[in-house]
Amino acid sequence: MAEVSKENLNNAVSSLFKTGTVPSVVYRDRPAGQSKSTIQPYYKERFALEMKSIIETVEQMGQDAIILYADYPDLSKLSVYLRVNQGFRFLVDNLDFDPPNRFRALKDKLKITREKAGIRISFTRLTTDKPLTAKKVIAKEDNLAWQDKLEEFLGNSKPGDTFEQNDLSLTQEQIDTLEISMSQLENFLCKISPTNIKILHVSSDI
Repeated sequence: MAEVSKENLNNAVSSLFKTGTVPSVVYRDRPAGQSKSTIQPYYKERFALEMKSIIETVEQMGQDAIILYADYPDLSKLSVYLRVNQGFRFLVDNLDFDPPNRFRALKDKLKITREKAGIRISFTRLTTDKPLTAKKVIAKEDNLAWQDKLEEFLGNSKPGDTFEQNDLSLTQEQIDTLEISMSQLENFLCKISPTNIKILHVSSDI
């Protein structure tokens, strides 16, 4: 093996660290739009590379993975969660180029949830076969009107009469309240959904 002279070694070192020889990459210290007061301790390249490896493994296996809190006793549960989320954010913002925007495209499918034992990472399947549709929703100011009509129907209707109200926007709490109220009345059959109420006054002989 040829002996390397001190002069050649010094030249090699100087050449290696010469300005412009090895390009440096400067990353943001926080996601775009985040104020300086927002703490982003895990918004760094090393944590992004961790998430890249984990996400690729989950994607290849087609199974959920969980990062256990017990495996990281020196970190709080919140720190583990932030490490996952901020690492993934850095990956999307700065390292998503091979192929371009690969991980950005996975954001809608990637699901990160906090569980009792740790942070679960999974992929959800988006069903796009059924087209989106919209229902007409009754205005809030009209709510009192249909409720008055309902009370009038319950007090004055006869067997065979029906009450129907469409275009509603009922919460689950409102639905539960209506169903409980109707269950306490005799001779009325009801069907209630978030957008529709249908009530039939039946004969007491049924």
